[in-house]
Amino acid sequence: MDVLPAEVEQGNVEYKVQLLSPSPERFQHLVTQLNWRLNEGHGEAFYEIGVSDGGRIVGMAPQDLEASLGTLYRMCQVLGADMRLGTFRDGANPGWKAARVCISRIADTHAKKQVRVSVIGSVESGKSTLIGVLTRGCLDDGNGLARMQVFRHLHEIENGRTSSISEQIMGVTKEGKICKFNTLESRNASSLESQSHKLIMLSDLAGHERYLKITATGLTSQFPDYAMLVVDATKGVQQMTREHLKIVLGLDVAVFVVVTKADLASGLRIQTTLAEVDSLLASLQKQSVVISDDVVAPVQPSDVVPIFTVSSVTGVSLPQLQAFLASILPTRLWTSLHDCTSEVHLSGYYDTEAGSIVTGLVKSGTVHVGDSLLLGPTASGAFYGVRVKSIEVQRTPAKRIYAGQTGALLLSVNSAIDFSMMRKGMMLVHPSLRPIATRQFDAEVQLVDPAVVLKENVQGVVHAGPIQQTAKIVHVVHEKDVCRLRFEFLHCSEYLRPDLPLVFRAHRTHAVGRVVSAVHVALSGVA
Repeated sequence: MDVLPAEVEQGNVEYKVQLLSPSPERFQHLVTQLNWRLNEGHGEAFYEIGVSDGGRIVGMAPQDLEASLGTLYRMCQVLGADMRLGTFRDGANPGWKAARVCISRIADTHAKKQVRVSVIGSVESGKSTLIGVLTRGCLDDGNGLARMQVFRHLHEIENGRTSSISEQIMGVTKEGKICKFNTLESRNASSLESQSHKLIMLSDLAGHERYLKITATGLTSQFPDYAMLVVDATKGVQQMTREHLKIVLGLDVAVFVVVTKADLASGLRIQTTLAEVDSLLASLQKQSVVISDDVVAPVQPSDVVPIFTVSSVTGVSLPQLQAFLASILPTRLWTSLHDCTSEVHLSGYYDTEAGSIVTGLVKSGTVHVGDSLLLGPTASGAFYGVRVKSIEVQRTPAKRIYAGQTGALLLSVNSAIDFSMMRKGMMLVHPSLRPIATRQFDAEVQLVDPAVVLKENVQGVVHAGPIQQTAKIVHVVHEKDVCRLRFEFLHCSEYLRPDLPLVFRAHRTHAVGRVVSAVHVALSGVA
């Protein structure tokens, strides 16, 4: 056979006449192209080496074929993919050969160790810039270059303020070093996954008071191990600095502080800011230690809060911060046992030509391709049966996803489900949990603002896990160190589990704590 069908732009089959000594720019393009073909094939692609775009089998000399396959192997290494030689075909000249190669990127490994860090602090304190510098491995130019890699929306780029949750990843090697990337390697999730022993998940949360709901949602739905409180050295402690810190301490999240913009502040101004931070922490019964070349940060911050003073422009003290991030360990125990019932908190949903896709965090258990789960509750409180058709973790197809991981799931749904029914607060749960949505639940909270009086019929927004809904207080019991409240949702029922982190706020944060139990009421059964 001298001719194959002509290459098509879509699909998971790529033709290449040769892959000999590509330039760095060409290699980068080839990696991007391979990644696209793998995505088209849901983790599997086929490369015809020695074949023209029109399908003519040209072939090449053995040494050229070996070099081309070597280039393809390097491309696979960048994306964490495997390649397998298939069929050899005779080329146009005697002794020339063409090769068919199967490339696979369907992950079947246990979850890597992940440390989840929520980045908080007042508006314009340098949070997004710092994340960009830490995750991209390059310094900022002083004009917002680094934060451009983190922002998700045009208006964020225009005004320099984060208004949505953005998650960026740092990789840590077995030797405890931050992963580096050279010009031949695209810095993507696949290359991070393949080179890293541990992943640091940095969530960029909003600092402006207007977007407090975004920050509250991030802190309650992403279950962070740590909070990195960022303070502008030129401005010091601000109102939202205090509020964010009180929220994370109330949620029992370990904290460390990074004072940024050291290049713009005088030595006296930096010392004033450090004194303000120390005073704020002391008022909340926390000790602090300023990290320098002579002072090593504690590996696991608890009552002693480490403080770093850095510049994202000059790079001063960034190595100490990077070393600290590389050393910290998860504080949360995720239950991924096979006999543990799975529960996925959803954060997004999309209706595509391929089917219905949901994204979210696996709170417990392990979800496999082919699993049958329940999706809900809808506004009516109902749950509907769905089946998991495929899974992606870090944009890489996988056979399963474990507790503590975020990913995307392609679902097979029945005709009773309309994606217009999707809303915030929905979950995927194992049928054995027999989920019931309720209007009322009990919680234990601590007051953030002592001027606020919590009493019956006070209304505000409840953030609990993925749930975000207006509720009112229907019962109050004040005790010495804690306040016990019963809430009632105003719009629709929700599915709540004990120990979900909780933030209750109106214009400002009123209280933080945890869900104790749902107060069950009779609802329609599972659909």
